[in-house]
Amino acid sequence: MTTPTHTYRILKISDPRSRGTCYWFEIEGMNAAGDRWHVGTVDTRTEARQLVATIEAADRGYQLADDDADDQAANLDRRRRTAAVRLATARAVADTLRHRRDDHAARLAAARELAAAVAEYDAAWNDDSDFIS
Repeated sequence: MTTPTHTYRILKISDPRSRGTCYWFEIEGMNAAGDRWHVGTVDTRTEARQLVATIEAADRGYQLADDDADDQAANLDRRRRTAAVRLATARAVADTLRHRRDDHAARLAAARELAAAVAEYDAAWNDDSDFIS
């Protein structure tokens, strides 16, 4: 799992004219590059903490979804590479046996293996239903 890229802090802002009796809370966000932005303004510290907790939970959810998508992409890539190796092997065997006129059973088996390898290869390249969209 990746580390959080955004951090949040709660700032208590007081109106200087009220001598500390009028205040509110602002939430400030910051990314890894140090860029800051205003997230929200609330009346109480409890509301500010709840808002930060909600935002951080959403960030974790997005990070988990990204991690899942990365895992699925790696699995699809592995499936595609495996299918490509099987196809190359089946083609080499079929090419070797093509010139043997006397061994019909081996040629037929190689042709069937080649057809299966082609189908697996095509399925691996055309089926991306594992991805989160």
